[in-house]
Amino acid sequence: MEVFVKLLDGKSISLIVDRSDTIRNVKAMIQDKRPSYPSDMRLLFAGMNLDDGLTVAGYDIRNYSTLHVAFRLLSCRQCPGCAS
Repeated sequence: MEVFVKLLDGKSISLIVDRSDTIRNVKAMIQDKRPSYPSDMRLLFAGMNLDDGLTVAGYDIRNYSTLHVAFRLLSCRQCPGCAS
């Protein structure tokens, strides 16, 4: 089935996924199209943060659903707020 992934820059990409694919696999598919580390990536659907070990079917993601990508912020330890 086809799902859409909304990126931070406002653009969308389409992916062909199976209901049995894990969220980890979906992140790897996104990485193939937009270089990034899947471990830094968060996927959201219907207001929920998606767990890597669960499947597309487990979240009732259907054909033409839209997922949203967010990225984990890493502390830089150079800013006063990050160093503590």
